[in-house]
Amino acid sequence: MFGPQPRFLLYLLALSLSPAALAEDWPTFRHDFGRTGSTVENLRPPLFHLWRHRSAHAPRAAWPAPARRDIWNQHEGLQPEITFDRAYHTSVVEGLLYYASSADDHVVCLDLADGALRWSFITDGPVRLSPTVVAGRVYVGSDDGCVYCLDAGSGGLLWRRQVAPQTRFIPGNGRMISAWPVRCGIVVEEGVVYCCAGLFPGEGVYVAALEAETGAVRWCENCDSISPQGHLVASASRLFVPTGRTAPVPFGRADGKQLGGHYGGGGGTFALVTEETLISGPGRMEPTVDFRDVSGAQSLAAFRGLHLVVAGGMSYLHSGKGISALDRREWVRLARERNELQKTKTGVAERLKTAKDSGAAEEAQRAQAEVEDLNERIGDIVERQEACTLWNVPSQEPYAMILAGDTLFCGGDGLVAAYSAGDGGSLWSAEVEGRAYGLCVANGVLIVSTDRGVIDCFGPREGSQ
Repeated sequence: MFGPQPRFLLYLLALSLSPAALAEDWPTFRHDFGRTGSTVENLRPPLFHLWRHRSAHAPRAAWPAPARRDIWNQHEGLQPEITFDRAYHTSVVEGLLYYASSADDHVVCLDLADGALRWSFITDGPVRLSPTVVAGRVYVGSDDGCVYCLDAGSGGLLWRRQVAPQTRFIPGNGRMISAWPVRCGIVVEEGVVYCCAGLFPGEGVYVAALEAETGAVRWCENCDSISPQGHLVASASRLFVPTGRTAPVPFGRADGKQLGGHYGGGGGTFALVTEETLISGPGRMEPTVDFRDVSGAQSLAAFRGLHLVVAGGMSYLHSGKGISALDRREWVRLARERNELQKTKTGVAERLKTAKDSGAAEEAQRAQAEVEDLNERIGDIVERQEACTLWNVPSQEPYAMILAGDTLFCGGDGLVAAYSAGDGGSLWSAEVEGRAYGLCVANGVLIVSTDRGVIDCFGPREGSQ
């Protein structure tokens, strides 16, 4: 029977030999609608700079960084929670790269081979989130309150849909924007476009499903308790809406009905779904990613960290100072087992107290033995969970992290770096201009986008593979 480390090494070997690892698209933010941040495409360093695209304007983020301290609550070292639009996040499909601008309202298409401009399209407001590219169409949401569908090859407008039922513009970020801006990255699956419009709960916030072909409305629900900001995350039956300073909120994909309150304690716009587990964060205080069951919001645990990526049963967590590899599937299984034992222990502890209070000595003795047995079993699980962390290495590139095959790429201040997913060993680094908040790997290259509006393309030297 293989332990976690050998199982993981066999997984990496199988991945590297798989034909599917040769090349893959990256059609949306963090690759897929679970926002896992991983691709089977195996891009191995060293990489070489191929081209640079410099946009006319740097991104104009909707929210500034927080103050260094909260004097009223006596909190120091506050972390930024709302960072979804600090770089022009890219999508890559069939040799074309797409990004959208929060500064000049354009959706832009570049040739992946050389960075040359293929086309651009202008909306009536800032476009703050990554384009989603599905079936030859590009979908974006704008601060003008509309969802746009463009032809992926030409940039021609196929349809435009205002999500809110009325039109009203207000001042926002030095611009005139809709009172119901679309600031949630779009999910497109099985012919349906899922989106949100609105920012101020008191004004109404709309969660909607549109026909991907025509933009016709399937359903549109008004919710007055959330502020959608960040990329939507989809499980098989639910949409999770990031809400900035508070945790994500679940909605049913079938009808848009809200299915519960905020999933988690902290806020932030980082969220992903994998194997019926929602992971979100990082909050304003000490950065933390929170693991919860998708269906019931049961808390499984919280790890100190900014964000992570998942692939198969593995997770890679970036704390801001280091990267760790976790056998997530086994760890989550143990966490659920531990939670059940804790529930049982709570019930037995109540029996023990009742027996002691009533003077039932024999019953108290039996309950005490059960508590001790449960404590021993819980302690054993804790030890086994600690063994699920396979390695931990220092890293000073905290702004983004993705996985391409058996290589982790991390974005830092003025550089991008690569680490081995097998043991965390440092493999490669290169300089970039600004903070590398955006990363994607597709079609044989690494794309890095920064807060200065610069997009760099790195790839293997011609003939090296």
